[in-house]
Amino acid sequence: MTLIDITDNNICFYKDFVSCYQKCLSKYMSRIYPDKMNVIKWCYINVQGKNIGSIWLEQLDTSTVKLGVFIAYEQYRHSGYGTLAIKKLLEYAKHNGFKTVVLNVRRDNIYAYKIYQKLGFVKTKQFTKSNGVTVISMAVSL
Repeated sequence: MTLIDITDNNICFYKDFVSCYQKCLSKYMSRIYPDKMNVIKWCYINVQGKNIGSIWLEQLDTSTVKLGVFIAYEQYRHSGYGTLAIKKLLEYAKHNGFKTVVLNVRRDNIYAYKIYQKLGFVKTKQFTKSNGVTVISMAVSL
């Protein structure tokens, strides 16, 4: 598994993810793109030459970044690739002087929630979005 920076030259491959999620995005997450105004790192998760998902960090303030991650193709979920990608971006955030990484996870995504806990994230709050989806906010100190 490698991370490949997403650039203007390779963003065209992202259309494959959009087609996967267009009809069922709200079932999994609220978005599959980072906030371009605040993104500091955005990568494809690549396995044996295939981009299987995406991971990013958005800067919230001088010490905090927000993590976004998804595996687009079901056959690659629950295989450890997302966890490896998260570990790499946590190291990137730490190396670049950030102290805290936060994220949101759907309350019903128990698998992801448990992975985040294993990586050191702790629940900070829970809320229901305007679309009725209950979300858990989590944070980890680096």
